[in-house]
Amino acid sequence: MEQPDAIPFPLDPAADPAVEAAVLLEQGCPVRNVSLPGGVTAVAALDHMTAKQVLGHPHLTKDPAHWPALADGLVPDDWELGALVQGGGMLHAGGEAHARLRGLVSTAFRRASVEAMRPHIEEIAHALLDRLESAVTDVPVDLREEFAWQLPVQVISEVLGVPATAVTRLRDAFDQLVTPQPLGADQGGILAAQMTIAGELAQLIALKRDNPGADLTTELIRARDADEEGLSDEELLQTMFLLLIAGQETTVILIVNTVHSLLSDPSQVAAVRAGTHTWSDVVDEGLRHSSPVRYALMRYATENVEIGGVSIAKGEPVIAALFAAGRDPLVHENADRFDLDRSSRQHLAFGHGSHYCLGATLAKLEAEVALGALFSRFPHLALATDDLTTVRSIPLQGLAALPVLLRGRTL
Repeated sequence: MEQPDAIPFPLDPAADPAVEAAVLLEQGCPVRNVSLPGGVTAVAALDHMTAKQVLGHPHLTKDPAHWPALADGLVPDDWELGALVQGGGMLHAGGEAHARLRGLVSTAFRRASVEAMRPHIEEIAHALLDRLESAVTDVPVDLREEFAWQLPVQVISEVLGVPATAVTRLRDAFDQLVTPQPLGADQGGILAAQMTIAGELAQLIALKRDNPGADLTTELIRARDADEEGLSDEELLQTMFLLLIAGQETTVILIVNTVHSLLSDPSQVAAVRAGTHTWSDVVDEGLRHSSPVRYALMRYATENVEIGGVSIAKGEPVIAALFAAGRDPLVHENADRFDLDRSSRQHLAFGHGSHYCLGATLAKLEAEVALGALFSRFPHLALATDDLTTVRSIPLQGLAALPVLLRGRTL
């Protein structure tokens, strides 16, 4: 077995994900030592096959108790990615603990349950577009802020039975966790963000305990109160965080990135309007071409393993480059091109294995409804500028804003 390159490749939150993915894939090695912000090192699986192996490997766990560097205090408490790789929820659990936590919420996200929500999601989308249509339409509109953010936040708020304003209050704090500051900057804001999130979620849980309803939050609280051994306070809080915030942001990015790809090549929209392809096809290609998850953090080897022909030592952290996997030239011809005519749109944007995204069906449905309603309402939708800024992040990748002209450009 080989060893990964000794000199870690520095992962830059501000780098262009497509350029970075191309550089890493061109090296021809499926596994690479990398350096995360703050000097924390890990092993990255780069191509589709190897990333899939990592995501589903039986001897790689999400439980940070298996990371010696964390247990030994070698990772600072205020490490800018720390809050995203540890906690008491299902995202950072393994084995039976993960299955137990996932089972508590899985019913709400089953395909039949989600599909039954389609008419209401369509109502929400059309109401948001009504508001846009009634506003001034000859000036650029930030589609991310005014539509892509608003749709999923209303949906998940109703599923959980919490005010949409709660998500808005949590938004800035979550952004601090996924968009680390440049090296050397004051990281005190990260600890403050964690405290803000914990405080807001605790208030929401207290509110729902006093005002139960026919919603998922009430079900989780009842599970907590019925059996103290079944769901801890920390697990309840972390599960709320995962459902209310973490899944929300990736859906927003999915919608925004896909709209940008379509506006950059109008022939793709024409193919949908002609009936050659569906909006479901569009969403799958969007997930393949521009995965909202740039790197899936972290997994830890529970014993010495081999990944992609490379030795991974017990306790070593491993990440999966999901964006790069979608651009793997061994799987996709002309992988950098958004192309609905390609024969395969397989992707890992929702993960793989036991940690496959719980809300994948809901996210796809929201994106399909959003895209269909948007391009139907505004058939001449156009980019207002080509000068776009991406979010500065390791776990996520996408546009920070998407200025568009709803009526297209006037001559």
